[in-house]
Parts: sequence; C-alpha cells; structure tokens
Amino acid sequence: MLLRHTIPVALLMTLGVLSSAVESKDDTVVDVQVKVVAGDGKPLANALVFGYTTAGFWRKATDSLGQVSVRLVVKDASERVYVQLGGASGAVTREPLPPFSEMEAEGRIFHEVFNAWGWRSTTEVLIIPAESGVRSGFAIFKGVPCVSMRGRLLTASGEPLGNAPKKPPRAIGWGSEMRYQIQCNTDGEIEAPNVPQGIAGELELIFDEGLRQWIVWPDSKAAGDFDLGDIPTKVGAPTGVVRGRIDNMVGGDTRVDRGTQPGACLISSDASHGAFVYMVEDDWRHADESPEAFAKVQRPRYVAHQVKVSAGVYFIAPGDSGAQCQRLIRDAIRKGEDVEKKWGLQRIIVEEGKETTFTLDDEKAYKAVMGELPPKINSHKSAIATDENKDDAKDAPKRP
Repeated sequence: MLLRHTIPVALLMTLGVLSSAVESKDDTVVDVQVKVVAGDGKPLANALVFGYTTAGFWRKATDSLGQVSVRLVVKDASERVYVQLGGASGAVTREPLPPFSEMEAEGRIFHEVFNAWGWRSTTEVLIIPAESGVRSGFAIFKGVPCVSMRGRLLTASGEPLGNAPKKPPRAIGWGSEMRYQIQCNTDGEIEAPNVPQGIAGELELIFDEGLRQWIVWPDSKAAGDFDLGDIPTKVGAPTGVVRGRIDNMVGGDTRVDRGTQPGACLISSDASHGAFVYMVEDDWRHADESPEAFAKVQRPRYVAHQVKVSAGVYFIAPGDSGAQCQRLIRDAIRKGEDVEKKWGLQRIIVEEGKETTFTLDDEKAYKAVMGELPPKINSHKSAIATDENKDDAKDAPKRP
C-alpha cells in the first residue's frame, strides 16, 4: 500500500499592513513578509526562503513562527516580486554556528516535518499599494493533500531497464507550478510519494546526452494513489545530428525558473520527447554572415553543442526544459495548437544520418510565448535594502 502525504501550494494571502520607519513614499523598496506552514497549519521554522529582484539575490530562514520579514530593493513600483522556498537553512544562515550536535538534532526535526510534505517552489508576492511610506508584500506556502505515484520505465524495445547497459535517467515531477523529485532506480522502477492530489502533472525523464522524455496525467488520474504502468522509452536511437546558434540570449526568468540553464530545447511534434541543447559563447563570424552583419550582432551570442536525437519533427523552444516558458509550449502542443503559427517557433525535420541546423532569436521567441521579457538580474549583489544599495536599483543592474 502506498503512503499518502500532502503537498503545499502557495496561496494568495490575507491582506495586512507592515509597520515602516520610512514616512515618505519610496518606489524602490518593499517590505515583504512570507509565512511557511505545514499542511496541518503548524509553522515551519528554519526553512530557507529566498528570491531575486532587479537589485540582486536575497535569502533568509523562517523564525519559530514560520515567518520571514525582509525589506527588498526593486527597480520601481511596477516590478513583480517572487519568493522561492528551499530546504533547511542549515549553517549558511547562522551566525555564529551552533554546536554540531545541536545542528544535527535540529536538522533531523526539520526534515521530519519538511519531507512529510511536498513544497511549491515559487510564488508571486502580493504587493499592497501605499499612498505614503514603504509598500508591503505578502506570501504564504501552505499544504494541500497529495498522493503517491509509481510506474516502470522500459527500454524502447519493451525490455526491463535493468537489462540495459546505461544508467537510469533522473526524474522530476511538474504540477501546478510545483517541482518535486521522483525516484527512478536501476530497474526502472519509478516512485513519488508527493504528487498533488487531483492536479494534472508531468513526469520529466532526463537521460544522458541531454535527451528528455515527458509523460503526463490528467487531474482525474491523481484522485488517489495511482500507477502509470509500463512506460516505454520514447527518445529512440539518436541517429540525427542537430547544431544551432542562439542570438540575443535571455536564459529564462531567474525569479521563477529555478535551477534552469541557458540554452534551447528540441520538442517533438507530440511533446513526448526531445533534447536540451547546451550552449557555449560564440564569437566567430559564420559563413552566412557578412562582416557588416557580424559587427551588428548583440554580444554575447551562443552556439549549440552538437546533440544527437532520433529522426522526426521538432520545434525549437527557448530555455531549459524545466523553465516555465518550455512547459507552456509543451502544454500547447498537447492541446493541438499550432505553435509555429501561434508563437513563430521554428520547426525542423531531423533525418537519419544527416545534420540539421537552426538559428534561434532567444529574446524574440521568449517574448512571443511569455508576453514580456524578464528583468535583468545581478545575482552577485544583495537585494536586501541598505542605505548603500537602495539608490542603485534605478540603474537596473544587468545579468552577469
């Protein structure tokens, strides 16, 4: 019998007002309060809450009431603010360090609670406009029921994965803007105890050489503990070669795309499989470029590592396979939408034994799908307001 757990979802918050020592209106700072509670409503102490604004990165651990209060620097009043939830704060947020035995005991208590639930990783902060003084923002992470999921990955020929020479893929679950780990052992047995109940989800399998496979289930499937059954590997024999170039790199939205990498992704015409294309900086003039055109290229630009995939039709999508933009594209393809016509995504045909090339304007493609470009982030600076960095926010620091 599979065990049932719960998984939190970030909910919209109860409005309130935080006190502020600042009397005059200031659009470049906002007081943010975040609360983290388990599904039974009990506050979770020592949880790591962090995020990015245009000013940079910040992080802080919840107190005994499961709360974090922080004043953040932003570019202006129109900037959207997001918070992310990590694991135990550990030693990185402690000054001075407690004795090791105390840290070990506290960490064990934290993980007993934290691991009993799944956690939504990112949510937008609700900002309260202010006629005067510093604006306030609120967010809460809270639990809802979840179920367990299992399945069995087979080779493309239908054999048990344990008979295959390669190691099993990594597995990640996506659902309602949640990200959760899924176990896949050497025999191909897949299990996840923290799948959101009654919410449609997506299982992402990450193979060597950048190959990806996606399996989805409807919300009705997750009404209770469920089994995906046998899952044949769909990536196929990598017989075609793809190379590419990316201009005007965006690299996703640092505020919401957690742990993703700059690059592009090939998505099959049915969104069942594809490949992530890693990028390296490219400063060479290509054969199809005149010296004048090359001189106008926005720097830096990137060229793709060679990737081998099975023959078929693919769409070129901006960003990592786990980015919000990518998941929207896969959902649209599964719904039967023409993403080539809707968003102008490039469509390529990969043939066995042949090389196919592409050029992606990352900025144009990202904006077409998401509607706007993410702000530039300087992750090497602190977003916590001080007298020194508050005025720097108006300069809109750029991503390094």
